[in-house]
Amino acid sequence: SAPVKKEEAKAEAPKGLSAAEKAIKNHSDKLFAIKKEVKQVPTKVIREVLVHNGSNERGGDLTIQGRLADMMLHGACAPCPKCGSKVEFVDGKYECTGWADEYSRCQWRDAEHQRGGFEVPADTGDPYLEAFAFKKVAIPKSLVKETQKTDKWVAEKKEKEAAAEARKEEALRGEEEVKKDPKTCFEGVVVCVHCTKGQPVDKDAVKAKVKGGGGKNV
Repeated sequence: SAPVKKEEAKAEAPKGLSAAEKAIKNHSDKLFAIKKEVKQVPTKVIREVLVHNGSNERGGDLTIQGRLADMMLHGACAPCPKCGSKVEFVDGKYECTGWADEYSRCQWRDAEHQRGGFEVPADTGDPYLEAFAFKKVAIPKSLVKETQKTDKWVAEKKEKEAAAEARKEEALRGEEEVKKDPKTCFEGVVVCVHCTKGQPVDKDAVKAKVKGGGGKNV
């Protein structure tokens, strides 16, 4: 096929993107290109490279492939500043994978974190990794801001849902209190008192209780 001219290639690029959007797209394209190559790297080799760079090697194929691609583009994550455990970049933010004590996980997380270098161990046997030249790329500030905006929206949504649930529970408790109140427990209720010789009932007492509770006797 005929080669695409430089002018034609430019014409095919998305138009109307802001500087922030261009930075995010450029970053996304670079990460996608690495992920595409990493898919061809054997799982055993990926785990070895992650361990060599001080990262967590656990997880399924897609998880560790994404973790390696992220590291190859941005560098290895520095240890958690709170507990010293391993840190991962997940869904646009950094999270500690360690434990604060023997009973609870470390809750440290942040939008930004220190990144180190990346090194391919000797003799991996993988041509792509052995030819890879690491050049650290910073995560665009615009992408960090978008992540923070999304996190804020999610937090506000959860807060509203929790408040709505609390109001619902309060309303239900109020209804229960109304049902227990002898002055209102028969509101909206119509009662017909019937008794047999084997089960005598003081009709007047029952009717008085129903009436006193806001009900109606028939």
